[in-house]
Amino acid sequence: MLVPTCRIAPPTGRECGRCILIIIAHLAGAAMKAITCAVSLLTTCTMSLVATSAAADTGWQPLFNGRSFDGWKAAEHPASWTIEDGCLVACGPRSHLFYQGPVGNHQFKNFELRVTAKTAPHSNSGVYFHTEYQESGWPEKGYEVQINNGHSGSGTYVELKQTGSLYAVQNLYKNFVPNDQWFTMRIRVVVPRIQIW
Repeated sequence: MLVPTCRIAPPTGRECGRCILIIIAHLAGAAMKAITCAVSLLTTCTMSLVATSAAADTGWQPLFNGRSFDGWKAAEHPASWTIEDGCLVACGPRSHLFYQGPVGNHQFKNFELRVTAKTAPHSNSGVYFHTEYQESGWPEKGYEVQINNGHSGSGTYVELKQTGSLYAVQNLYKNFVPNDQWFTMRIRVVVPRIQIW
């Protein structure tokens, strides 16, 4: 049995704009090939990827060491990303942070990713997989699992897809998780099946 990881309270970081998003991610999988994992900042907000001990969860590998950007590469507005209190924090314009670290040689085909998150009102983010690094724009390859517990968009754009949506494949329009509450989301890929819960 896999036990979700979580933190009791968010780290003391700066707030930027309208939202806060805290994420803890681990990865487990055997046949890992042909995928890059990316964490996406879609609106101006604070985002943290928190390192936790892999020893507590046999078989799970942390993707962030809590100290440096080793294994991660930011695209389009890299200055949006900092590390504060052991967390990756994004504060600024849209940015994507691609995992290019040693776990699975950053190539994942069949895998399970666990994310523990807490969003604030108006936050909108996501986790991309089966994608590849690109300097700017929205990732052109792969899938995005939405993390959005209430952001409605800006201007004429209205974002109705909620947390857990497999963007443009199976969209969820009901909010199952309120803002300001911790939740754990898991993404399991065993090609050709994708499961999110």
